[in-house]
Amino acid sequence: MSKIVLDKTAFIRHPVLPDLKRQLNSEGFRIVDAAFAPADAKIRDGSIGAETPMTVPQQSAASNSATGGDGAGTLNTSTALDALGTAGGNFMAFKSAAKKVLGDATPDKKDEIVAALIKLLSDTELKTFLAGKGVGVSDETRDQLEELAKAV
Repeated sequence: MSKIVLDKTAFIRHPVLPDLKRQLNSEGFRIVDAAFAPADAKIRDGSIGAETPMTVPQQSAASNSATGGDGAGTLNTSTALDALGTAGGNFMAFKSAAKKVLGDATPDKKDEIVAALIKLLSDTELKTFLAGKGVGVSDETRDQLEELAKAV
């Protein structure tokens, strides 16, 4: 049995599809989670394999992930949108993404995590999220938007 030498590194947003993992390993790539990528690295989405122009948030060790590392106390809602985007896949990957936003206050149940992430979004971001899921919205109240987002 021949041994594959993994001498290159591919930064992949997890979870990674098994076919993509096999392909990259056969090409000599070691797979590392995109969370550990340097600022100039190309990052692939592990669920589709495509290279995406994602930026990697660089945080200092003393920064608070729930505030996006700026220390100003404002919530990083783009990260909340990213976490909500993973809600339909692997639960542990979703919970991990949510924990980066919510910190130690992350609930244990999926519906409670979704509700907490939705609370962080502005009305415009919530409408964008719903539109991305194919839900048409116009002049709904905030409560109605939240209920629609929870149902998606």
